[in-house]
Order: sequence, then structure tokens, then C-alpha cells
Amino acid sequence: MKSAFEITGLEEYLDALQRAGEDINKISREALAEASEILVAEMKARVPIDTGNLLEHIKIKVPSGEGNYNYREIGIIYDPAFTDRETSIQARAVEFGSVHAAAQPFIRPAIRAKRAAIIKLIREHLRRAGLVD
Repeated sequence: MKSAFEITGLEEYLDALQRAGEDINKISREALAEASEILVAEMKARVPIDTGNLLEHIKIKVPSGEGNYNYREIGIIYDPAFTDRETSIQARAVEFGSVHAAAQPFIRPAIRAKRAAIIKLIREHLRRAGLVD
């Protein structure tokens, strides 16, 4: 018994893959920029405010990448250019708790709350670029 298959759209698919290789870094950086702003706003809305110190230190570290791996650091960034050591320690104690105080997480809940919106945003960037349906 013989079977025959006809594949259609392969040429267009291969073209899209070629474009993806050329455009994916630009697209991912744009999506990361938007996602970062969403997360920072959510973290700021959730941070417990006593002195305002943590609120002032919720930031985005300039886009970074290694090869085709693009990322951003968001939140209280332990880097002397962004946050002093004491504030970093305070943020960790607030997020996870300490022997002296119960946890008041604001980073992890912000990520959980915005996860679906960020996935949707990334898909939309890919869709607009013609890389996914």
C-alpha cells in the first residue's frame, strides 16, 4: 500500500525561521523591556513601605545578553551601582523573613501575578513579527 503526502507552506516556514534567526534578539529585547516595566510597577505596588528605601531601589538593570541569551535584572539588584549592601540585606529579609521579622514578600508575588500577562506580551511580540501564529 502506497501513501503520498503533500507538504504546503514549507517555503514560508523556512523563510520565517530565517527571519527569526535575524530578528529574535531584537524582538526578545523589546519584549523584555516591556515585561520589565510591568514587573517593576507590580513590585513597587506591593513593596511594604516603612522608609521608602526599598521602593527607591526597585530598578531594572540595563539589558544584558550572552550570545543569543538576553535577560534583564529586575528588582533590588545587588550591585553597588544600583543598591548598597545594607539595602540588599534588608530586601532579602523583607522578602524571605528573618529571625526577627515575618516575611513580607513583594517580588515573588509580583512575578506570580504578572506571569500570564508577560507570557501573553511575549507571544504578541512574536506574533507581530510573524514568528508564531
